[in-house]
Amino acid sequence: MAYTYMRLTTALYSALIWGVSSSFGASAAQIAQQAGYDVVGVAASHYAELVKSFGLANFVDRTAPAVVEDLVALVSFKAMLAAADSAENQVKMG
Repeated sequence: MAYTYMRLTTALYSALIWGVSSSFGASAAQIAQQAGYDVVGVAASHYAELVKSFGLANFVDRTAPAVVEDLVALVSFKAMLAAADSAENQVKMG
């Protein structure tokens, strides 16, 4: 499920950060915002309020069945970043 937070923006590009609730993801979101990107954050739904506090344009629940479709429907992305951490509730890669 996609959550859209209403805010005015002049950003020309959007960046997708998967794992935005991690410390690395939150830092990347701040850097991208400072660089002028609209940031779309992806994390588990229980982090929605935390992610909202970052001032992001959008948040998508990574556990939603249609997460990919939700992201494609939002916007085309200029940049994408996967911020991995050791959270036990995340799917392990590799």
